[in-house]
Amino acid sequence: EVEELFELRLALEDGLLIRALPRLADTDFAALSRLIDQSMSPAGLKRWGELNWRFHEQLYQHADRPVTLKLLKRVHDNIDRYLRLEIALSAKGRERGEREHRALLEFCRRGDIAGGTGLLAEHIEVTARNLRVFTSSLRVAMALANSKVSVYTPGGEVRPVVDRRGAFAGGGTEHRAAGRVATEFD
Repeated sequence: EVEELFELRLALEDGLLIRALPRLADTDFAALSRLIDQSMSPAGLKRWGELNWRFHEQLYQHADRPVTLKLLKRVHDNIDRYLRLEIALSAKGRERGEREHRALLEFCRRGDIAGGTGLLAEHIEVTARNLRVFTSSLRVAMALANSKVSVYTPGGEVRPVVDRRGAFAGGGTEHRAAGRVATEFD
């Protein structure tokens, strides 16, 4: 689902930026800059999803494509939970978002459509890749937490491979026999 939503987002935003960029004015640039500043304020973390959408909406409002903008809003609404998760789990994700939004704003100020669409594509693709890696890692951890794979302790006790938090039990020597995996601890 995440991959498809980000592909759709890229297709929609690229066309909107191409149409809107030549029509942006100084008042738009000032509003975009304020939205970036708000998103990086201490209170901005709680409102990051809303402020991120408002940034993109402001950027594309002059594209004169209201149906496409409504469709993009639905896509943003569907990926918002993933975006907020990335921002909540990684200060680097938030900083990268700010840096890329400011760079995109500069391309727009200069009227550089090729630079703006190139950065926009990278911005969306990197976010999608980061979220794919995160959700894939989360699925693996959850599968292991619910698995029947066990470890044997020196006293003959059987324990799961991961603890309740999903952390790996680690240590010991792994053995495979009769379709079962076990680890003997020293």
